[in-house]
Amino acid sequence: MLLLIQISERAQPSFHDKKRFLDYIDDLPEGVKWECEELEITGDEPDLEADISGHTMRKEMLEFWYRDPVQCVRELIGKPAFDGYLKYAPEQHFADDAGEVEVINEMWTASWWWKIQVSNW
Repeated sequence: MLLLIQISERAQPSFHDKKRFLDYIDDLPEGVKWECEELEITGDEPDLEADISGHTMRKEMLEFWYRDPVQCVRELIGKPAFDGYLKYAPEQHFADDAGEVEVINEMWTASWWWKIQVSNW
């Protein structure tokens, strides 16, 4: 408890209350819009109210929230802040001049990416 008090005394947020914090969030750029679809899902429990025999399974309506992945990738690629940081092809890095000690420190430096480039999905 003492640690929590010490942290809260040192914290100096840029907002003074919950409303101002939520206003900051609302002011952030929106990006790709969220979409929602309602899905009817059939479960694995019998719906004894609809069918006493137990052959009919219970159903439930669910909200499925998602963003269009193509639009998300388009937005990421188009952001100037990411210019120079996105990789589109594999790279190989070695810790020695002979090329015997491979350095794998990012996804695009791993052997997997090289294999994917030549695979025939």
